[in-house]
This record gives sequence, structure tokens and C-alpha cells, in this order.
Amino acid sequence: MKKAAVKSLSLLIALVMLLTSFGAASLTANAAVKEKLIKGVWYEYRIKDGKSIVTNAFVSGNSAGKTITIPSKLGGKRVVAIEGMSMETKNTKTTALVFPDSIERIGTLNPTNNYMPFSITNLTTVKLGKNVKVMKYNPFCSSVKKFVVNSKNKYFKTSNGILYNKKGTKLVAYPARKSGKTFTVPKKVKTIGIGAFSNTENLLTVKTNKTSTVSTRAFMYSSVKTVILGSAVKTASGDAFCEGTSISEIKVAKSNRYFTVKDGVLFNKKKTKIVAYPYAKKGKSYTIPSTVKVVGNSAFYIGNLNKITVPDSVTVIQDFAFGYSFANVNLPSNVTKVGDYAYAATTLKKAVFNSSELTLGAGAFASCDMLKAVDLSKTKVKALPDFVFSGTTALETVSLPETLEVIGEAAFNESGVKSLELPASVKTVKSFALWEENLKTLVVNGKETAFDEDAIMPTDSNYSEDLNTIVVKGLDGSKAQAYAAKFGFTFEVL
Repeated sequence: MKKAAVKSLSLLIALVMLLTSFGAASLTANAAVKEKLIKGVWYEYRIKDGKSIVTNAFVSGNSAGKTITIPSKLGGKRVVAIEGMSMETKNTKTTALVFPDSIERIGTLNPTNNYMPFSITNLTTVKLGKNVKVMKYNPFCSSVKKFVVNSKNKYFKTSNGILYNKKGTKLVAYPARKSGKTFTVPKKVKTIGIGAFSNTENLLTVKTNKTSTVSTRAFMYSSVKTVILGSAVKTASGDAFCEGTSISEIKVAKSNRYFTVKDGVLFNKKKTKIVAYPYAKKGKSYTIPSTVKVVGNSAFYIGNLNKITVPDSVTVIQDFAFGYSFANVNLPSNVTKVGDYAYAATTLKKAVFNSSELTLGAGAFASCDMLKAVDLSKTKVKALPDFVFSGTTALETVSLPETLEVIGEAAFNESGVKSLELPASVKTVKSFALWEENLKTLVVNGKETAFDEDAIMPTDSNYSEDLNTIVVKGLDGSKAQAYAAKFGFTFEVL
């Protein structure tokens, strides 16, 4: 997958997750948003606790000028935060962005929502006022050459145009268009911040020194090809390197007590956990070594491989491990944990679980559009998480365990399954769990199985002209019978 396509997919995933997380609450918040045009920039803001927060700013054409200074007041209230800024593509004039002394926070409070919200094509200089104290991640675009910080700021400073916290123990943001191909992190730096090297264009090699922590998405969409981890690094999960679309190898100091590498792939020291597979590493297939028991968080996330072979030694597959890699990946026979979106959008064809002690994460197999069979009958799973099999459009057979009590939201949404049998143990079927127009037969063995009102797609022709053929089969006097009668589904007594 090309870099641009990966970037678009990542933004789409982030949007879906954001909408899922906030839902109606966001709509309520947006109702209070106000707008104001100042010197070619539209500011969207809301007032909270007597202070203005800019949720987004939009630069209209070239009318904004060479320097944009964020207003210190909007709606008569002091502007204390700005969360993002975008522009029309024809803007080529603006090169400097100034945050006044009123600003205390830059970017969102939750960095998973938006990693690069200040997108101005030719922006080269970013100036921070004396009161900026919160910047959870590097939110700036690929054109910045230097950061400048007011000398009176108590929280941030710069050195050679690079942004650090005041003590110099955290590298916050490396200017994306700064010249130089190699960078050695200063000895004083203990933490490389979220997205610190994101979107770099010239940098090829980064070497840590006394750094102990490499944060999530530190190299997102960067030009960095080689990452060299020093002896002090002890915290670095796969999501530190995921979406590092230029990284071809990771190196580790031999004296490091926590990590090691084999053929450029990062493992824990004992090689029982694979931590990160470099996106740009040559080759289209990879076999995980048999020493590995855990596939780490985002180890192959949005990867570039066609096939990944997972040995039966693996029992734990963490969040996003293979997620959105579109690779042909197998499920090991004795797996006990599959994390959130761990296999999402892979070409897995069957999911058969042999371990009774199984834990599944939300969206674990979402969008696996080649998945045809799921067998959970040998497990003791009590709940199917939200979105777990959502979008598995080729799904034909599903065997559920007798221990199952809850079917989560959108668990089988758009799954393609035509027939499904719920064991008597099921107590609750949540919203959109069976929102699937291909579902023709639903067998409910429990008398007390309750359905959320929108658990099954309505028979209304506005959704599908075929849905009136769905048959719900259950016990006489059951909650399933009452549900079918209320919403117009055909019901047959077992």
C-alpha cells in the first residue's frame, strides 16, 4: 500500500473511532460553536467556564497574510486553547503561526483523535507565547523548519529550532522540514513525545541516547528509515513505530536489557514478544519465530506484507497487532487473547478457537471480508464485544458457546451471516448487534433473552425490501416472541 493510501486509511479509522466514541455528545457540543472571520481566518470557537476555546480555524485563500496570529479574545472572552487549523489548498502565502500569551493549550486533550490538526502548506515558523503549558503531542504539519518559544515560558523551550519541555527531558516536536539527515537525541532527553518526528522530510536516521521511553506514533509518516535504540530504552511498543512508512530497520544497542532485534525486526530481550515489524522492510511475507508467545500492540498495524505466518506458540495477540494490514494472517490454534481490532481488515478465512479461557477485544475481526467460519463453541466466552465481527461480509457459519450472555453493539453488523442460533445463556442482545439485511433465520433458545429496540434491522422497506422474510424462532411466551411482535418480524415457536 502506498504512503498516501495508508495515510488516508489511518485518518478514516481515526474518524470512525472518534464518531463512535463521542456520538451524540459531539453533536450537542457542536450546537454551541460560534464563528468569526478575522483577517482571512474563520475561527470556530466555544465558550466554556468564561473562556474561549478554538475548536478549529480555517484559512481562506491568501487573504490571511504571511503571519497568522491567533486572537487573544473571541466573543469577548480570553482565548486559552486552540485545537486545530486547516486551509484551502491555494494558500501559499502564510509562513508563520503565532500563539499569543493568552494561549495555554495547543491541540486536543486526547491525541488519538487528531495527530496533525495544524495543516498549513508553507508554514515554516511556529511561535509559542509565554503561557503555553499543554501540548500533548506534536500537532504540526510537514513544512515547519523551526519552533520559537517566548523566553519567559515556564513549560517549553527550543534548541536548534527543536521543541522540548523546559527541563529538556522530553523531545516534543522535531521540525518536519529541518535540514539534516541524521539526528542523535540529546543525552538529557528521557522521553520522545507522541508524534515527535512525524512528517519529517529530510531526516533519515534517529539515534536515541539516554532516552528511556519512545511514545506512540513517534515516527508517523516520517522520512526516517533507520531507528537506533540506545541501551536506556525500556518502554517502546509497536505503536511507537506504526505508520512509520519509511522505516526499513530498527537497531538496538547490545547492552539494552529490554529489547533486541533480528533482521531489523524488534523483539523483547527474550524474543518471546514481537514488538514491531518495520513498514518499509523488504519482503512480502514473514514468519514469526517460534519463540514468540505474544504479538505486541500494533506490531504489524497498517503493514506492507502480503502474508504473515503466526506459529502455534503465540497465545496472546494484542490490540491492533495485525489490524488494517490487509495481509493473509492465520489464527494460532491455542490463542487465549485477541485484542481490540487485532485482526481487523485482514484476509483471515476462518477463526476456530480451542482454548476455553478466551478473551476477545472490540472489533477484533471487524472488516475481515474473507472470514467465512467462526467457531467459539469450545470457549467459555461470556460476552462478544462491540463490533467484534462487524463487516465480515463473507461470514457463513457461526458457532457460539453455551456460556455466552451478552452480544455487544454491532457485533454482527453487516456480517453477511444468514442464519444464527443464540444459546439459552444469552441475556442481552445490544443495539445494532444483528443489523444485517442478509439475516433470514434467528433461533433464540432462551426465554429471557432481551433485545435492545434496534438490535435487529427493521423490516421497513426504507432499509431493505428483502427484510420481511426474516424469521425469529423461539419459545412460546419468550421475550424474543414479544420483540418480534412489536417490530413486525415473523415468529415461529420452537
